[in-house]
Amino acid sequence: MSGKTLARIVLVILALAPGRILGAESKGKKPAGDFDTRFAEGVRLHDAGQYEAAIALYRDLLKDYPKNPKILYELAYSSLSGGKPKDAVDYAARCLKQHSPYDSECHQMMGNAYDALGELTKGEKAFREGLKDAPHVARLHFNLGVNLMNQKKTADGIAEFQAGLQEDPAHPGSWRALGLASQIAGQRTRAFVALARFLTLEPDSQRSPAAASQLWDLLFEGVKSTPKEEGGKPDDVSITSPPPKEGDDPAAAQGLAISLVAASRYLDEWKDKSDAQFFAHAFGEVLAILTELDENAKTKDPFWSVVALPYYRSAREAGHLEAMAYSVRRSLKEPETLGWLADHAEAVDRFRTWSEAWKPVAPSPAKGDAEPSR
Repeated sequence: MSGKTLARIVLVILALAPGRILGAESKGKKPAGDFDTRFAEGVRLHDAGQYEAAIALYRDLLKDYPKNPKILYELAYSSLSGGKPKDAVDYAARCLKQHSPYDSECHQMMGNAYDALGELTKGEKAFREGLKDAPHVARLHFNLGVNLMNQKKTADGIAEFQAGLQEDPAHPGSWRALGLASQIAGQRTRAFVALARFLTLEPDSQRSPAAASQLWDLLFEGVKSTPKEEGGKPDDVSITSPPPKEGDDPAAAQGLAISLVAASRYLDEWKDKSDAQFFAHAFGEVLAILTELDENAKTKDPFWSVVALPYYRSAREAGHLEAMAYSVRRSLKEPETLGWLADHAEAVDRFRTWSEAWKPVAPSPAKGDAEPSR
C-alpha cells in the first residue's frame, strides 16, 4: 500500500463529515415551525444528493436568519458535497464568527474544504484550532490524521488516528486508516491488529474485501516457500524481516512471530487444509502471541496496550477468536468461509453481541465534547 493510495482516502472525508446540527435560532420574523419545515426540506434535498437545490433553499432561509450558525454550517456542508469547496470555506468562516456551540463542526468543515482544495497546511490549521476548543472530538482527530498522511507526516497521522480512537474506539474508518498508516510506517503487526479491528466493525462493506486480503498479505509478508518444480525441498521456507521504515519501533520485532506462524502453512499437517482453515488457526495464534507479549511487557503502550490489544485479549478469554477469524473474511465470499459462518451462526451471533458491547477501560470524555450524529 503506497502513500499515494492512502492519500486517496481524503475523498472519504465527505462521507464522514460531522453530523447535522440540531436546533434553530430565530430572529422572530417567522414562526419556529416555518424554520423547521424549510430546514427539514433542505436536509431532505441534501440527503437526496440535490445539493444545488439545498443550497438555494438554505440561502433563502439565511435571509431571515442571517447569523444562524446551523444554516451556515449546512451551506458549507452542501457546498463541499456539491463540489464547491471555496464556498464551503466561506460559509464555515462565517459560522465560526458567531462563536456558537457549533464551532467544532465548522472547524471540521473548513478543514475538509481546504483539504479538497489541496491547501493542506490551511486544513491542518483548521483542524488544530478545532481541537484547541474541543480536544475530545474524535472526528477532528481522524480528519487531522488524514490531512497529515496526505502531507506525508506518517508518525503524526498515526498519533491522531490513535487519539481519535481513544475517544471513539468503535469508529471503523479510524481503524482502517490506522492500519494503512501503520503499514506505510513498516509496523506490520500493528497494521494487522488495526485492520482486523476495522473488519470486526465493518465486515461486509465495499471497503472490507481489500482489508481482508491485506490481512493475508500481512500474515505472509516476507515468508516464501520455493515450489518443488523450482528446486524447493519439503519444509524449505525462507523468512525475511525488513527493517522498520520509521524509527526503532518495537512492533517490528513482533513481525517474526507472525512470520513463524505463517511459515507453518507449509508443514505437512496443513498441506491438505484450505486457506480459510489455516487463516482461522493463524489468526488465533498471532493474536494470542501478541496479547501475551503485551501482558508480559515491562512498558505499556498508552494506545496499543489500552485500546487495541485488550479487545483481542478479552475475545480470546471469551472463546470468540475463531468466530472472529471467519467473520473478518466474510467479504471475500469464499464458499468455505460462508459455509462455516452459516454452520456456526449461534457462535457468530454470540461474538457479534459481545463485540458490540465491548469497551476499553478509558477515561470518560470531557463535558461538552459530545458530537451530534447524523
